[in-house]
Amino acid sequence: MQVVSENNYEVKARIALRIWLEANNISVSMLAIKLNANLSGVWRWINGKYVPCLMTAIKLEELTNGVVACKHWKPTPIQNLSKKEVEKKDAKSSNKPKSQDTNKHSKTTPKGKR
Repeated sequence: MQVVSENNYEVKARIALRIWLEANNISVSMLAIKLNANLSGVWRWINGKYVPCLMTAIKLEELTNGVVACKHWKPTPIQNLSKKEVEKKDAKSSNKPKSQDTNKHSKTTPKGKR
């Protein structure tokens, strides 16, 4: 999940998600299960604290038949890609050789978690 600032795109997505949930009589916890997502994370999307990651946003768009569009969560060029284009990018990145770095302490940590 990514922390977000308020914009019209995310407001549209949040409203569309709430309407879709109500119209389809689906609870937030059921949505979390269907998306294999964390319940508190889904609540944070609905309340505008976070946006879903790209793959979850794609799953959400598919689940809602396009009602909750992936591109509305965060208007970045990568989220305007089709699912096939995203999978192609993922496949390319997974074919790259793994780093030989054995120093476990060299990885970055979130701010305040050191």
